[in-house]
Amino acid sequence: LPDSRNVPFFSDQNIGNLLHVKGFQEGRKIRNRNAKEVLPTAEKVQSDNVLSILDKIDAAKHGRRSKSKNSRQSNLSMLLEKIDEATDGKDDKESGDPTVKLNNNHSVEAPDDLLSQETEHENKLMLKYISNVACPIHDGHNFYEDHEYDGPRQHSSLIVNLSIENLRLYYRSFVFGMGQSWRPRILVFKSDKDVGMNIRQEKGMEGKLENFADIYDVQVIFCGREALIRQSPKVTISKDVGGNNDPDRIGLISEARKTLMCFSDEALYFIPNEFVDEMQRVDVMNRKDRDRPFPSPMNSSLSFKDGSWPHAIARHPFDFLNTVSIGFQFQRLVLNFVVPASTHDDDSGGSFTYVILMSNKRQTLSLFRVLQTRARESIGVPMSYGSISDGFTIENDDQNFLEALAGAIQPLSLGALLHYQLLEQYWRKPSDAKDETIRRAFVVTDEFIFLLDEFYFADGSSIKDLGSSWNKKIDKDGSVQLQLIDSSSLNNVADVVASDADPRRIKIIVKSSSRMLASRRTWRLVCNDRDCAELLVENVRRAMHS
Repeated sequence: LPDSRNVPFFSDQNIGNLLHVKGFQEGRKIRNRNAKEVLPTAEKVQSDNVLSILDKIDAAKHGRRSKSKNSRQSNLSMLLEKIDEATDGKDDKESGDPTVKLNNNHSVEAPDDLLSQETEHENKLMLKYISNVACPIHDGHNFYEDHEYDGPRQHSSLIVNLSIENLRLYYRSFVFGMGQSWRPRILVFKSDKDVGMNIRQEKGMEGKLENFADIYDVQVIFCGREALIRQSPKVTISKDVGGNNDPDRIGLISEARKTLMCFSDEALYFIPNEFVDEMQRVDVMNRKDRDRPFPSPMNSSLSFKDGSWPHAIARHPFDFLNTVSIGFQFQRLVLNFVVPASTHDDDSGGSFTYVILMSNKRQTLSLFRVLQTRARESIGVPMSYGSISDGFTIENDDQNFLEALAGAIQPLSLGALLHYQLLEQYWRKPSDAKDETIRRAFVVTDEFIFLLDEFYFADGSSIKDLGSSWNKKIDKDGSVQLQLIDSSSLNNVADVVASDADPRRIKIIVKSSSRMLASRRTWRLVCNDRDCAELLVENVRRAMHS
């Protein structure tokens, strides 16, 4: 892995490629070594799944024939030798056999130089992921036999992903069960299972059932090496205010992924709620649910009676919640878990950072209170008046945000900040095409309005020419950084109006700053909900007339 803390595209879906961030930064073409062809920089990077490599490694170890017709056993033998060297010759049996068979029909060849450029530490990091197989969180589950819906019959025909209410009902009645001896029915990484079992033993909770608390459908950006190994960054080329690609000036931005945050009375689960790319979607749709690659979201058409098991990208006990940073004007939360190793002789732990983009103060506070309640309960502190121990550190992101904003808008002065909101900018497409969108930050001061790209330290973004806008004092995973896309004096704002029938959409019409030009440009924005849109319009109009 490169030395840069902006982690490259190294993850479960992308380990076969090991694309280099520096290649994107210099605008060069990236060579896809699996396809043996040269591909240009893409707006969305479609990546291959590492699970097919697992099958081939398993086949090579046991002398079996690989399912892939194009596999090359010589490459796999070399890969295995280097893995053995990286782990000081540990016996293969120590890594453990997968509890659940991992299937993947993609024809992916292990690259010849997969490990040749890596240091010993990074080899171990790669091996740690490859051997971190899927398994039920608690012993006693037989995954293939325990795959039938046994909840209330009147709910059996309901579609699981139809609404958040259906999700809550499904998790409460089936995933966490009703009177089951073992639960929940969630597949997790082996290291997460081991950590969870260790903490239960330390607390004398071996016989206790894990109970469902709540579930949220949120947008999450994974930050830092450990988190991005679990879930690859969803990168896109940022666009100028007119919707045109400008990679030489801007670079790649890491977008948020739709994720379910499932709260139990013991831990927080991060569960994928969108496909990584079209390849994964087709793969999941063409398989039986129990055979879908891990970790991947459920098929959106499944009903309760199908008895589908969720897959968890990560499971973290609340005991290891280290810090919660509250974003400026409650637009986001940044969670950091410091998880210990599952055993004394491995390095399976680490620091996991998640940026939760809420874009709504009420929803942010609601989620924070749930985190606070669960963390206090995990350390045995009741929620009572006067109790100040949460088990984690609460941080305020205001100062970091204001410094990042001041750097991004130079040489303009910041002045009084009146409004800040995370939203999306969109551009109209033909009637038969979906509007193109990208995440933005919108800021109103007493003199200007600003449209910016917002990204986070070590989120997988590749940003160029930040210059003075980069706050070099901040090197903490998830720390906010900004880059200016467009700005306008309030005197040049012609109007701010509702865009169409969707109450979340608004238009801001900006006049040219030159008296010689009569041109106008339009910022088309999508807010999180109606209330956020109305607040934005109100604050812009107030600033225009003040």
